[in-house]
Amino acid sequence: GAFTLQQRLFEHFGSFFQLSDTLTVTYEELRDDYAATMREVQVFLALPVVDLPPQYLKRTRTSKTELVTNYGELKAHFQGSDWEHYFDE
Repeated sequence: GAFTLQQRLFEHFGSFFQLSDTLTVTYEELRDDYAATMREVQVFLALPVVDLPPQYLKRTRTSKTELVTNYGELKAHFQGSDWEHYFDE
């Protein structure tokens, strides 16, 4: 499926770089501590560290279960898989 394809592409293109040449940043890191994550990116790129305020705001506070009609079905389907963590509330 799409998740497996995404994982294979990540691994394929990641194989072109040494681990020391890459910095992985997740949505959750940006969401939870944007300022610290942006500092980490700037340091990694050997740039002067400056305050970079977010340019976008989260537009909804609606829960995943309210946004996705079949959320429960998807959560059950991915339980025990590598993608189970995407269904944590």
